[in-house]
Amino acid sequence: MHFSHQLIAVIVLVVSLLCPVQAAAKNDTIAPYNATLDNFDYPFEVDRFTFESQGQTLSMAFMDVKPQGDPIATVVLLHGKNFSGFYWERVAS
Repeated sequence: MHFSHQLIAVIVLVVSLLCPVQAAAKNDTIAPYNATLDNFDYPFEVDRFTFESQGQTLSMAFMDVKPQGDPIATVVLLHGKNFSGFYWERVAS
């Protein structure tokens, strides 16, 4: 019985310590992301190119980063499913 009381006391202590953290986490508002990550804070302005393909309307998001001086060449940086376009910020800057 003595062990049970200690275990209950520890559980009550842990729960009481976690409750303020859980309450604070519930009060923090984080804007949800939709399928196109509209409220993601990208480092450059995001434009969209909408087109028809195979009977569907598709939309491609892109960032057209202008050079600081006269352009020497055009570089296209692509990303895959595991990361988004913000990944190229340091390269494009």
